[in-house]
Amino acid sequence: MATRRKGHFALLLASSAEEALWQGAFASQGVEAEAVPLTDDLEYLAGDRRMAVTRAAMLDAPLLALNGYTPLEVTAFLKARFPGMELFLRLPDRTGISPAEQAWAKHAGLASLLPGSSAAAWQDSLAPVLGRMVESIGAGPVDRARLEAWVNEALRTGSEPRPGPVKDAYMDAYHLERNGIVAARLIEAMDAPGGVPVADRTWHGKPYRACFVASEAIDWLVARFGLRRPLALKACEFLWRTGRIHHVLRQAAFADDHLYFRFSGRRADLQRIDLVEVQAAMRGKNGVQIAERTYLAKTYPRCFVGDDAVRWLMQRYALPLGAAETIGQRLLELGVFHHVVDEHGFVESKFFYRFRADEETIPA
Repeated sequence: MATRRKGHFALLLASSAEEALWQGAFASQGVEAEAVPLTDDLEYLAGDRRMAVTRAAMLDAPLLALNGYTPLEVTAFLKARFPGMELFLRLPDRTGISPAEQAWAKHAGLASLLPGSSAAAWQDSLAPVLGRMVESIGAGPVDRARLEAWVNEALRTGSEPRPGPVKDAYMDAYHLERNGIVAARLIEAMDAPGGVPVADRTWHGKPYRACFVASEAIDWLVARFGLRRPLALKACEFLWRTGRIHHVLRQAAFADDHLYFRFSGRRADLQRIDLVEVQAAMRGKNGVQIAERTYLAKTYPRCFVGDDAVRWLMQRYALPLGAAETIGQRLLELGVFHHVVDEHGFVESKFFYRFRADEETIPA
């Protein structure tokens, strides 16, 4: 039997650039990290010598989904094959993880959920995430001086991964901070009585409930806080990147245009929701209606409709529309269910979704 190395991580990440980032960050702390490929055969993964000697593994949720796996499935498999291995699931496009999501992770047997990170914002994003992992194998706390030296070299040589949503969010935050703008104060005012105009709207004959127009939100910020328009736009882009607002179909970035967005829910509403209970209740006796459905002459077995699920979440948990969509989106990102052809996020819509656990009941 292979002997596990004292400080050794397996990296199952979606890109070679991310692998290089994390190998360098771990190396700055004297911890070895090796990239391990993920295929559609978990037995092949279990037979990889690097998995046999690793103390912990970092897995990208989108990579698991791309290969047809759920986090629950992979966690259970690896825990059975490698007892004692610490597993960290990363949501690379997220800037933060809620307490409810961390509670879901613990219930699933994960050491922790991790947000995405950026070397350019290493103190706020890379260091705490790295610290959580190295401390799990007794190799922490993080030596920030050594990490900073490595980050400076990575930035100097251009070896940091290309800009992405997390890096953009931290750059927006820096810009807003320099201009004395507190995003939390903005979103609280925008989503309060007398805030940004929210109404039921129609586009090309299709109704969209309880939403606001992006350009009107910028108008409101300019008038209410006296912001220059480019700065108001930057503030809204930051709110979108950090999940405080979302496009009604989750198909557009925030822009100064006639686009419809929703508030994603107040923190108090989102934090009181137990995602483990929601997951069980949705598939339970009085949960969402799961049935065979047809669209454009194609049949989709064992699925539910976005409209129905949003309404069910709103009624069961006394949530506003945007918050119900956020709860559903979090479960989708955690691999609990997905759009039947993986083309849409979770929104109030006629889109079909299916629980990953129900995939096994569908004949090939």
